[in-house]
Amino acid sequence: MQDNIDHVCADCAPKPDPLMYATIPLGCFLGKLVKLGFHTADEESEIEHMWVKVKGKGKAKNKELWGLLDNDPEYADLSYGDKVFFDRAEVEDA
Repeated sequence: MQDNIDHVCADCAPKPDPLMYATIPLGCFLGKLVKLGFHTADEESEIEHMWVKVKGKGKAKNKELWGLLDNDPEYADLSYGDKVFFDRAEVEDA
């Protein structure tokens, strides 16, 4: 399990670069950790940044990939190991 990255206000949060990972084939993400931002349960304007272990290509919610949350969230309404769906454009770091 990865250490929490913490949360910051949306204005100060790292922003995903949609073009940075867009050309990388989906298969290259499998088995890797990617950092994603999740809205906190308290305030929609705050983001908690956490790692997700990519497990497969997305089959639901019209998303490209899915993975399991690899952090214990402190503020987001999620739990360690939750299944999350996302697109390459949402990845902040890999």
